[in-house]
Amino acid sequence: MDELHRISKNNLMVSLSYTGLVERIALAYELMEMSVNMLSSTSYPYFYIRVKAFALNEIKLAIFHLLSGFYIEYYRTLRHILETFIQAYFLETTVEEEPQRKMKAILKELSRMRRRGRSFDLKMISSLSALSKPERRRVLRLYRRLTEYQHPSIAQMVNERIHTLASFSFSLEQYSKGVDLLLEVLDVGLSLLCSLDDTIRKALCSYEELLKALDMKFTLRKLS
Repeated sequence: MDELHRISKNNLMVSLSYTGLVERIALAYELMEMSVNMLSSTSYPYFYIRVKAFALNEIKLAIFHLLSGFYIEYYRTLRHILETFIQAYFLETTVEEEPQRKMKAILKELSRMRRRGRSFDLKMISSLSALSKPERRRVLRLYRRLTEYQHPSIAQMVNERIHTLASFSFSLEQYSKGVDLLLEVLDVGLSLLCSLDDTIRKALCSYEELLKALDMKFTLRKLS
């Protein structure tokens, strides 16, 4: 009887932890969706389309992988989402053109980058003018952490029990870690949105307490 009580109590604690983490994901996603919808599709056409049409859906896909226990695919999807935010911001801020010709100019530049085999590279992170040097280093560390799951090492397979990463099996430890990484990725995206459009920054000021609760340091810095 005591053993059954212990198991029930443990299951309850896992359930409560799981529910709290799900709520954090939902709130962060709502902030991202709201911010993207506020972005001017005329002034920032590539960022708007790239994030609204693709990144938001990829976030949903990542959440599906996370909730399903398919953690390794989750981390890989997170890396691509982070790349999307960074690349879109990079192109919007480095390609100078009149608004009505901006999208065409960005697509031309993107085509040129792809021919050179570098539609994304780490130099884009170092050129993020919206972030301070320490923040850029943090983004780089985040990117490298996510990159570890593209080709896991043998040591990583052993230390992190790769069967929980590559199969549909729930792990509260991996789940909690995954939520933290998702919030970091969305924090980067929100801070870049704030830098592009001051309307978004002002709107997020109303959610300062929520941003603090989600520990979104990049975005909070934009509000100060």
